[in-house]
Amino acid sequence: MSPQVNVWAEALGGTGPQRVEALRSRGGKRPAKLTANTRGSEAVRAAHTNKSWAIAARRDGVEVPREEAEELGPDVLGDTKPRLVIAAINLDMLSQRRAVGSRTFADVLLDAVRTSIRTWS
Repeated sequence: MSPQVNVWAEALGGTGPQRVEALRSRGGKRPAKLTANTRGSEAVRAAHTNKSWAIAARRDGVEVPREEAEELGPDVLGDTKPRLVIAAINLDMLSQRRAVGSRTFADVLLDAVRTSIRTWS
C-alpha cells in the first residue's frame, strides 16, 4: 500500500445491533447509548472496536498497533493524508426482516451504511 494514503480496514464483529452501532460510529455518529460495550473505547469513531474480528491500520506507510487502532478507530489515521476506510459486514445482515420498531433490521442497517458513506465522503 502506498504511504501516500492512510488505510483503515476492519471486519466488524459482535451482534447485529452492535455492528449497526459500529457503522454509525465509524461515520462519526456514535449512538448515545451502546448495547453492551463495557470495555470498549469511548472515542466517537471507535464504538465496538473491541468486538471486531480483524483491524488493520496503516498511517504514513507504517502499521498502527491494534491497541492504538481500537482506542481511536479510524481517527488514528489523522487528517494529513487521504484515507481509505473499509468496513466489512456479513451481507446476510441485509436480508434480516426482524422488526426494529416500525422498520426491519435490514432498513436500520442500510440507514447506518448510508450515514457512514455520507460522512466519509
